[in-house]
Formats: sequence, structure tokens, C-alpha cells
Amino acid sequence: MAEQAYQRSGAYQALIELLSIMQKEKLYSAEEIDKLRKDAYKSLINQYMAEGGNENLKDWWQSQGRKIRHDPVLKSIVAARLIECDYSEASEKIIITGLKQQYDEHLLLLVPRLQISDSKAMNKILTNLIKQSGGATPLLNSTLGQFALHHGEWQEAEKYFKSALAQRPDAHDFAWLADALDKQHKAEEAAQIRQHGLLFSLKHEN
Repeated sequence: MAEQAYQRSGAYQALIELLSIMQKEKLYSAEEIDKLRKDAYKSLINQYMAEGGNENLKDWWQSQGRKIRHDPVLKSIVAARLIECDYSEASEKIIITGLKQQYDEHLLLLVPRLQISDSKAMNKILTNLIKQSGGATPLLNSTLGQFALHHGEWQEAEKYFKSALAQRPDAHDFAWLADALDKQHKAEEAAQIRQHGLLFSLKHEN
């Protein structure tokens, strides 16, 4: 009843505090508690944005304890919300800090959406992740490819997208690889890649 009342009234901080009691009493499974917690934080983040905008959300985030600020899912939620509100600088700081600490796919997915202020620093962080994670994952290769494509580094983009596709096929990577090939005037190869991408998309729609 308290859970429902807090949700209806928008008392999300109180709901978050209640979840630890609910967990001790085993009212829900660990997975259900985790989902309730994440949903409550999403609502709380939206509430801070609605009440005071970007600065209010940034100040709230910086006031949180280490455990909250190091939670990968919460970091990505806050960073994504700031990007949506054209506050890329604050989001970039969250993402860079997070990726320096560890390989985090939640944050990696946000990198292509940033207006990067220091492209060399971000590229260094991404390449360092290859060493830290014991090799480039498909997502890391794709992210590096998108980053290179955005900065006009066509050969680098081609290399990374081909590596990502060798690890696993992906419709977006096929399209981005074709764009990188077009920029290098490799029209025939680009057309072949687009055909592969189309066939892959059709196959997975059925």
C-alpha cells in the first residue's frame, strides 16, 4: 500500500528508501526490487528536471553518494536525460568518468550522441577500453567506428565497422560501413555492403 501511495503521489525518494525494507521482508524478488528501484530513479530524475531543469538535475546527481554515482544504469539514465535536454557537456563528464573507471555498455551506447568537446581525449578513452576489456567488443568497435565517421576519419571508420561486423552482423553497422566506403569513393564495395545489410534486415524481420 505504501509503495502504491508513494508512486501515485510522486514521492519517489521515499519509495526508494522503502525498497530496502521491502527487500529485507522479501516482499518481492531481487529482480523485481531492482526494477522498482530503477523505475523510481527514472521518475525521480524526470522530477528534478521538471522542477529545475538541467542545473537542478546536475546538482542533485553531484550530491549523491559514491554508491549511487557509480551505479552504471543510473549514470546512463542521468547522462541520457542531459543529452536529450541539450546539456551535452555535463553528460560528457559523466560518461568520461564512468568509462575511465570501467567498460560500461550503457555508457558506450551514449557516446555517439554526444557533442564531443575533446575528441582526442574520448578516442583515447575508447582505445584504452580495448586493453582493459581484453579486446574490442562488437559494441566498442561500432562506437569507435561511429566516432571516426563523425570526425571524417573514413579509413578508421571502415576498419572498426568491418571488425564489428566480423564479430556479429548488425543493420546499423552495415549502413555506416557503406557510408564510410562511399566517402572513399568505393562505390562498388559500398553497394555490396548495403545489399548485405538489406538481406540481413529482411531475414530478421521475418
